[in-house]
Amino acid sequence: MAFPSTFQDLQNAVMAKTRLDPANPLDASKVKDWINQVYARVVLEVEFLTGNTTVALNPNLNQYQMPTQAKRIKWMTIMQQGQNFYGPPLRLVSMDEILWRRVASGGSGFTNGTATHYAFSGPNNIDVWPTPGAADTMLMYYVAYPTPLAANTDVPQIDEPYASKLIEYGTLIDASEYIKDTIATYQFPQVFNDWMYRFRQHMSRKEGTQSKDFRIPGPRYPAPHDRSMDIGV
Repeated sequence: MAFPSTFQDLQNAVMAKTRLDPANPLDASKVKDWINQVYARVVLEVEFLTGNTTVALNPNLNQYQMPTQAKRIKWMTIMQQGQNFYGPPLRLVSMDEILWRRVASGGSGFTNGTATHYAFSGPNNIDVWPTPGAADTMLMYYVAYPTPLAANTDVPQIDEPYASKLIEYGTLIDASEYIKDTIATYQFPQVFNDWMYRFRQHMSRKEGTQSKDFRIPGPRYPAPHDRSMDIGV
């Protein structure tokens, strides 16, 4: 197999190990579909591909749809109307917490202000609290699906050698079930899971070896020695 592996290389590797017929349009189509399904699964589970986008908030509207390209939310932050900077990340809470906060405001869902908390009220619905009182902007960082492989020369976006091994062995799981190879249905999942473990280790080390600080709620700046100093908190 070539390095890095192309879409065609992955197809050839799977068909060679399962003895599927590349000249059979049905077999070829199934292998292509399996490859892209495994590709999307690996990227999403390891959260390899991320992006960010803005969502326009509307006054008196407290529920919003997740952008189509966003499959998992990482962080969200708000820029108030008329400002040019974003505030701290919104805090994720339960929908129960959001409802209780609305009750505390007199039972109304419209406690206008700058959103500080959010919750999921459905698979793709986000409820924020307080309800925006102005046309604020929400910046969302998210995990995305990869672009499906289509041309035979396409190369996965995952780092190598993990891309080749994960997609190949993940696809071999589906292929071995298709041809009813009982022994292979036990062997390939073990190899795939081993490569997933290695890939997760790679991702955890990719950002560096320093330990992350535990965030302590409260002012972000130490108290100045001069009590008249404005620290902007």
